[in-house]
Amino acid sequence: MISAPYGFLDSLFPSLSKDQLETIQRLDAPQWTSAARLQLQRRRYFDVDVTVYYNGRENQFKKGRYGLAIREIPKDDDHRDLFSCTTLSKIKSLDQKFVKFNNVTFQFRYYIDGRFTSSLDSIVDYITPLLDSGSCLRILADTCESEAMGNNFRDLLETATFDQFLKFEGLELHSDRYNILPELSTLLKYHVDNNENLKFLNFADRSYWDGQKDVIMKFVNRKGPKTLCIGIDMICVAELVENWLKDPSFELKLCVNGNWPNLEKVRNHVHYYGQDEENNRYYGRIHPENEKSCVVIKLGEAEDDDWYCVHFSADKHLLPEGERAILALQCSTHCYVCNPDLGNSDAGDVWG
Repeated sequence: MISAPYGFLDSLFPSLSKDQLETIQRLDAPQWTSAARLQLQRRRYFDVDVTVYYNGRENQFKKGRYGLAIREIPKDDDHRDLFSCTTLSKIKSLDQKFVKFNNVTFQFRYYIDGRFTSSLDSIVDYITPLLDSGSCLRILADTCESEAMGNNFRDLLETATFDQFLKFEGLELHSDRYNILPELSTLLKYHVDNNENLKFLNFADRSYWDGQKDVIMKFVNRKGPKTLCIGIDMICVAELVENWLKDPSFELKLCVNGNWPNLEKVRNHVHYYGQDEENNRYYGRIHPENEKSCVVIKLGEAEDDDWYCVHFSADKHLLPEGERAILALQCSTHCYVCNPDLGNSDAGDVWG
């Protein structure tokens, strides 16, 4: 690679994401790799919580009642919980070439006395251009009066324009109210239709997203890697496996907190690799026509609930080490794929 003009890398690298810089570090170009390494070393990462306060006595959200909490996140994953708090003014005093934001959370709560900021629009305008790879927009609305929450959520959408929201790679929507779903579903649909960066969706609710299945499946069927976390068993895994067998380029990580009723239909498509000492069960398969493509399924039991995770990958070498190890296991004698004559009772024992 030819050397870059003087000052070019200094102006380019602050705009690149962490993933892009790590890719550049693998190039055979000392000038570029050195500059990328310096940029990553000097970067500082922050998460932001914006709390919107509701005054129950007046039955409306107070204009300008926004609490702001900012945390600096250690770059070392082993110490991510050891964050330190800071302020927006202190962040703005830093060299902006090395400032990046990861997660932005909007929480809706009852009004309490405290410090507030009245410039929500300027906060959004400042943060969104500095988002790093893996950035996530979270909407948490589980402690408010539903009618007032809906009114203020519409105000939020007017303050933070859709174009700004589309800079996020992840979207988390959490609520325990039925009648604020129209506002949240508006944001969901817009992201799925327009956000080319969207790679991660997370829903905590167990029942409120049934009516959004078409939108969610549109996200699932997107090209490229993506992750969906959901609290209800609304995705037919058997259909996903069948589609993957037709198209080995399909990529998805599906995490579900819930039971496994439709997973029984998958047993004739994937191998059974047994279970570990914690009773987690493992399934998987290399694509019959593409040895790089694979699917790995893990079923687990928790104290309060069951869960499962299904991972379709177009390149098995990019899987986490633990998932690659599953595919290397010896297939169980109770495998329905290897032993199609197994009765339903045997298969049922395997699938729980």
